[in-house]
This record gives sequence, structure tokens and C-alpha cells, in this order.
Amino acid sequence: MPIVDGSLVIVSRVNDLVGKIGKYCGLTLIGAMTLVILYQVFMRYVLNDPPTWSEEVSRFMMVWMTFLVAPIAYRHGMNVAIETLSRFLVGRVQAALQLVLNALILYFMLVYAQEGIGLAERGLKSKAFTIDVKLFWFYLIVPTGFYLLAAVGIEHILRAIKGIVEPASVPALERPAGIEAVDTP
Repeated sequence: MPIVDGSLVIVSRVNDLVGKIGKYCGLTLIGAMTLVILYQVFMRYVLNDPPTWSEEVSRFMMVWMTFLVAPIAYRHGMNVAIETLSRFLVGRVQAALQLVLNALILYFMLVYAQEGIGLAERGLKSKAFTIDVKLFWFYLIVPTGFYLLAAVGIEHILRAIKGIVEPASVPALERPAGIEAVDTP
């Protein structure tokens, strides 16, 4: 298993770094988005002179923020999931199910990333409505985000492979501080 172990270490470190960058960029974007929206509200309701660009810019910031933090949620199992079947499975069988599910997720992330490249390329031909910027720069996050999600999918697949071969040797991923799983009855 040295190939899987070595690959898992490398992919985990890359995903750690990408997660930290995504977290701080996401926090920065949500803060900037809040300031832009507050500016818009002030200009609209106090000065009665709303800016034309604020809604579009805040919408693009929200999309970028979402794609930057989505890999964190996927990596730590914080997405919505149906776990009815996996709760009844243990050990190698559960790892095999995780392998199949994450392989499917990886496939779709790569398909969506390719489609995102096409979207970004089409963005080279048009500009945003309210600011003089090519839509390419806003659409670039779509393939980037799906490739980041694919990297997390690769990590999950490697963990599942390791879980099939050596079930006791796979440590669980730690959740970020302050975030607890919600278990519904």
C-alpha cells in the first residue's frame, strides 16, 4: 500500500492547503459582499441614488465564495447526504460503498469541470452588464471549483481503497473547529 499511502499524504496536504486558502478567500469575499450590499442599501434608501453595479458584483462574489468553500464541505462530510444504507454497513463493505459513490462523484465533477471550461471560454466573448469586465473572470471559478472538488474526491477514493485493504488503518477526517455534525432522527 505504499503507493496509496504516499498518494494519500500528498493529496491530503494539497487539500489542506487549498482548504485554508478557500476558507480565507471565502471569508474575505463574504465580508466584501456584505460591505457592497450595505453600500447599496445606504445609497438606495438614504441618498436615493443606487449604484448599478452592486447587485451584479455581490452575486459574483457569492458564487466565487460558494465554489471556494464547497471542497471544505465535501471533504469533511458536511454536505447533505442520505446515509440510510451506509449506517448499516461496516468495515470493508462500507469502504467499498464509499469507493463507488466517490468514484461517481469524481466522474461528475470532472464532467462539470469540462463544461465549466466551455462556459469560461464563452465568457471571453461577453462583458458583465454593469462593469467593464469580461465574464470569463467571473466564470473561471466554475471549472476551478469543480477541479478542487475533484481533488477532494480523489482523496476520498484513496481513503476508501485504503479502507478496503486495511480497514483499521484509515483515520477519520477531522471537522474544522467549531463545526459539529447534525444527526437527524
